[in-house]
Amino acid sequence: MSYTIRPLCRWELEAGAEVVRRSFAAVADQFHLTRENCPASGAFMTPERLTADFESGVLLYGLFEEGEAGGAASSWPVPLVGFYQLRRRGEGQMKLEKLAVLPQRRHRGYGRALLDHARHTAAKWDGIRLTADIIEENAQLKSWYLQNGFFYTGGRSFDHLPFSVGYVEAPVLPAHLRHRGTVELNTSRLILRQLRPDDYLDMFHNWASDPQVSRFLGWKTHTDLLETHTILTQWMPHYQEPQYYHWAMVYEGHPIGAISVHSIDGENKSCELGYCIGRDYWGRGLTAEAVKEVVGFLF
Repeated sequence: MSYTIRPLCRWELEAGAEVVRRSFAAVADQFHLTRENCPASGAFMTPERLTADFESGVLLYGLFEEGEAGGAASSWPVPLVGFYQLRRRGEGQMKLEKLAVLPQRRHRGYGRALLDHARHTAAKWDGIRLTADIIEENAQLKSWYLQNGFFYTGGRSFDHLPFSVGYVEAPVLPAHLRHRGTVELNTSRLILRQLRPDDYLDMFHNWASDPQVSRFLGWKTHTDLLETHTILTQWMPHYQEPQYYHWAMVYEGHPIGAISVHSIDGENKSCELGYCIGRDYWGRGLTAEAVKEVVGFLF
């Protein structure tokens, strides 16, 4: 069965609350949770609570099966079968709450899919770590989180709760998937750094104005210094983006070329590289040196 994970709309919050309630019901029975001793349990989720979270900016996502949810005999007629919410806590922390899959839809990989989606969503919001609170005594759930890249950070008892709270957390993304932007790198002969507007003279004379170099590039040969200065200025705002990788190759104090990265696939450790270097520096192994350093930095 194929599925889609997407943000919940306001009119879907009632169905979302129902998914959470059904998903947490067995845990509430197992650990004797009631509305009186644990009113915040997902087993007692209401549309009003979800609406309050929705309106306060908590991120709510649902997993929707495509097509019929369960066939004519299903007691669950809507395609929403999974749920999670993310709460921004500051200092790069994103808190995962109410991760839920309907009991009749478990063992299909939906829980892992929701967890992976939560990590990627947290990354888009500049999250650094993903945290979750669990029932300390729920050994099965703790084991599941640990098997999926989380680590246990401790537990705590509270007088008002009939269980201890366990804390687990994980990096938002594995290290090889985290974007760090165009940071300065060094090889034995090169400094790789961000391009600057005042590089326009070196860029123009070393590579941008040479048709033998630019014929391999996606832009035309520059014909005047203003053109080079203008394009450098246009590139500057992109350096604020952590997914933007574009280095000047500096040799003996002067930029002699550039190297950039596109279409990064962290899961498969692949990317597309674009590079150019002035003709006076061909045949010295400088580009290979830069490529090796960049690939090692990325993966």
